[in-house]
Amino acid sequence: MNNTDKLQKKLAFAAKVMRCLPEVASKGYISVWPDIIYSPEELLEQAPALKKFKATGQDIAKMDKILEWLRPLDSFETKLVWKRANNVPWKVISRDFHSDRTTLWRKYQCALVKALSHVPSQDRDFLGGDDD
Repeated sequence: MNNTDKLQKKLAFAAKVMRCLPEVASKGYISVWPDIIYSPEELLEQAPALKKFKATGQDIAKMDKILEWLRPLDSFETKLVWKRANNVPWKVISRDFHSDRTTLWRKYQCALVKALSHVPSQDRDFLGGDDD
């Protein structure tokens, strides 16, 4: 596994942690709709709720460190890398960026190499660890 593959795994981990953070909501606005009360039969018919991954403080610290590696990228590269970290299909990305899949893949690989070249030497061992 080369370093770009390791970086992709770390970015996917950071995206997962980002999805687990609580949503930002405006203060002072509440919902006036009543909560739905389900009967026992309705509860049995529902699909079981998936257990949500809870981000710990250590996970958030790792995410912050990983996101710092994206700072040298320009906005286009950052959006491209972040979309791939969130598993957005290439077809959707090519439509969003109005570009060919192969061109975007090449730009994505260049962006990963650019981000890797700016990873500090003390974080190189963190990049190699598979402790997510």
